[in-house]
Amino acid sequence: MRLHSHAFPALVAATGASAAAPSTVCTSSYVTDSLPSIVGIEFGSVSADPVYNYSVAAGNSYPSVSGRNFCNISVAYSHTLKNDSVRARFQSETKPSLANATLKVNVYYYLPAPSQWSSRFLATGGGGYQINSGLSGLEGGLVYNAAAGLTDGGFGSLTTSLTDVLIPANGTMNSDALINLAYLSIHEMTEIGTGIATNFYTNTSKVYTYYQGCSEGGREGWSQVQRYGTQYDGAVIGAPAFRQAFQQPNHIWP
Repeated sequence: MRLHSHAFPALVAATGASAAAPSTVCTSSYVTDSLPSIVGIEFGSVSADPVYNYSVAAGNSYPSVSGRNFCNISVAYSHTLKNDSVRARFQSETKPSLANATLKVNVYYYLPAPSQWSSRFLATGGGGYQINSGLSGLEGGLVYNAAAGLTDGGFGSLTTSLTDVLIPANGTMNSDALINLAYLSIHEMTEIGTGIATNFYTNTSKVYTYYQGCSEGGREGWSQVQRYGTQYDGAVIGAPAFRQAFQQPNHIWP
């Protein structure tokens, strides 16, 4: 991975893009055609909705901005040879609260209108035992005309955490969910997202890819640059939640 001394905002520089209007390319069929081919991943449902003249309020990591047009995309996928329906039935029968947690993973992306695209992609992480920071986390990409993505890790919803799905029943562990949080789902979300962006913006020769996250999101960031360093051009990582053996006793100490 190439190291950079500046945060994500300073890395963004506008480049040319296709002149197509958002309504022309922001369709489920166009996005489906833009999906990359990835060994071991089987794509399911795809949705795409154009959003116009969107305003982003200032946050801790980015300033306010207005007048953004983007394509709001969601994609569901599963892993080859893993039986989602069997796992779903087992979980719903043993622990009803896990009925929505399957091996199906949902990823969400905001893709700027082609005229606002800067050839950048921002991968985002979560906090606590959440693998994402909600859809508001994607707004940081819009501020800098970058596509942005997040994943639900296959936990069933954007608000479901690892602790909700890790133990389906006594004596069992959902090891797939643990691996997804540990490193796999962020990697796949980034790989799918940059693949979509490459095909979605027809004149893009290079998608510059960055990661941003803090706490658990910081740990997730290190999992990415350590395992998939060549996938990223830079990473903004804050307060990575390492050394779990020390942290957890601190969390439960009265």
